Amino acid sequence: MDLKEKLKYYEPFSKPVDAQKPHTPISDIGHWIQGSEMENHYGRYFWVRMSFPSDYHHGVHSIQMIPDLPGSVYSRIGKDDGLQAFHPMKALYVDTETTGLAGGTGTLPFMIGAGYYTDEGFTVEQFFMRDYPEERAVLSAFIERLGEFESLVTYNGKSYDINILESRTILNRMDHSINRLPHLDLLYTMRRLYKRRLSDCSLGNIEKYILGFERQDDVPGYLIPGIYFEYLRTRQCHRLVSIFDHNRWDILTLAALTRHTGIVYHDPFTVLEHGQDWLSLGRIFESFNLMRQAAVYYKTALQLSNDSEMEQEIRFRLGLIYKRFGYWNEAIQQWEQQTQSRLFQVHPFEELAKYYEHHKRDYKHAIDWVDHAIKRVDMLSQLNPEIQFTQDREALMYRLKRLKRKMSKLPKQM
Repeated sequence: MDLKEKLKYYEPFSKPVDAQKPHTPISDIGHWIQGSEMENHYGRYFWVRMSFPSDYHHGVHSIQMIPDLPGSVYSRIGKDDGLQAFHPMKALYVDTETTGLAGGTGTLPFMIGAGYYTDEGFTVEQFFMRDYPEERAVLSAFIERLGEFESLVTYNGKSYDINILESRTILNRMDHSINRLPHLDLLYTMRRLYKRRLSDCSLGNIEKYILGFERQDDVPGYLIPGIYFEYLRTRQCHRLVSIFDHNRWDILTLAALTRHTGIVYHDPFTVLEHGQDWLSLGRIFESFNLMRQAAVYYKTALQLSNDSEMEQEIRFRLGLIYKRFGYWNEAIQQWEQQTQSRLFQVHPFEELAKYYEHHKRDYKHAIDWVDHAIKRVDMLSQLNPEIQFTQDREALMYRLKRLKRKMSKLPKQM
């Protein structure tokens, strides 16, 4: 068999897949999804637009924004001073659906969802790439819309969506930076607020437990790339409906969460009900050095707490805030409450010992608290040999010896 005959043998297998399968026309997507074929200087793409009234509720929460919240609220939410001028009514809410979940230059955003506020309510637009050649047209249409807004809101967009869009614009030699706008990524603040109570802070879980919204017949995110590839192979459009729904729900969730989070940071008493969330909010405000507000949130968490370990943490943090402001009676009350807990922690004993040593010069009381802690350590070591208290005991013994030396130098009472 010569080379020519060998090539003939492989010829049937070398034909493109598209040439072997009859496809329905690319425009048939309009039979399943109410949208329009659009065209710009890069080509054509599919576009969907849906509007929602201002009183629309996504779960139990409205998407209508609270007017005139201080810019400092959003800069705290995002932990970013660049959000001082952020206004939710002037932001673009963005979520993408891509050909892969890992990211990288080979991942294409085949759908870009963009939501924004209008005088009538909230609008969601979806720019869809019906085939690979439409990528530049979709990116261009999205960039044009983005130019009308002052900031971005995403969920994990800093690590994923916006990076992918930025990469694709560079690879397509499009002269535009998506990263130029102030960017509020809600994933991080959701973790700071709710991870203590909800270990899973995925968007679906946050929707369910924070917004009270449960999706019906939603397609899991990990299946979306496969559905899109199936569409590319078969041109059967019916399964795309679930992707459009999924993306639209994501955008509405971004709007509702932006409203909800603004309220949490501005007036939490109207929305927070769980002690764990109050404790998390206290930690957040303590990280901003807003100690008085943090103390209010800790005390609220303490009232709602039914967990001994959580109560220990709250009392310790409250004690440190009172100590910072010189409210010693209040600090001592918190630390003494901690020492009575069945959950042993060495910190309150140390703080009480330091108070009596440095502020009262009462070495006897300081020694008493250290002795008390050492006895607790020894007892717990006997009851739980598998738990090591070596470092705690060494630190306490060092403090005890130092206190006894100080006490021995005091003039003896007649």
